Amino acid sequence: MSAAPGAGDDDRDLPLLLRRASEAVDALVLEGLARRGHEDVRMPGLHILRRSRGHWGLPISSLAEHLGVSAQAASKIIKTLVAKDLMMTCPHPGDGRVVLAQPTWEGFRVIEAADGAIEDTLDALGDEGAPQS
Repeated sequence: MSAAPGAGDDDRDLPLLLRRASEAVDALVLEGLARRGHEDVRMPGLHILRRSRGHWGLPISSLAEHLGVSAQAASKIIKTLVAKDLMMTCPHPGDGRVVLAQPTWEGFRVIEAADGAIEDTLDALGDEGAPQS
């Protein structure tokens, strides 16, 4: 007698399930962002924009650490955002070796649209039990 599929599986599948859930939520957020007129933003760029909210320039290395990627990878994402006029960069006033990145006004509009898309996604998923911040 064989067990039903999934019966007896151990927790090794949990990371895969969580990754798939995260990807599904990301897709819903990006769909909501596209409905708000920002269809050309991807999740890594959105994470960088949202992380830089409220800061007048964050070091690229700090943004890389937040994303869990190399400074070179974060720099590439930021260059894409700069090309889309969503971020701007400048040298650190105290250390010219450090590059700071911050959202432009258009970047702040994307952040606001993303906040709405995230709220809509949480509403669609039924977040009655989610903690309020």
